[in-house]
Amino acid sequence: MSRKKWGIVCAGVFLLGMLSTSCKEDLDEELLLGKWREGSEYYRYDADRTGVTWDVADDMSEEEALSFTWELTDDHLTHYHQFEVGSAVVPKTYKVTKLTASQLQYS
Repeated sequence: MSRKKWGIVCAGVFLLGMLSTSCKEDLDEELLLGKWREGSEYYRYDADRTGVTWDVADDMSEEEALSFTWELTDDHLTHYHQFEVGSAVVPKTYKVTKLTASQLQYS
């Protein structure tokens, strides 16, 4: 392979690597801590990576909230819900699209 072709291949590999890593966004976990509301649902994220969720439309209060543990890796937020019936842990993973001091958006 000629030097010119080799240089083009190396540049392409470099650019591809840059694009693939730039799609992942490291989010500041500190911004997630606290209480968030989406419609009638509330979520509280605590510093020890535990949290609770409740829905006021179901006449639930924060004292009756369902607990979960959570982790934030890159732009992926995962809730691990432990259900009282049985010992199953159910993970729910979301892609965080916006996290600021006043906004949390995910899909």
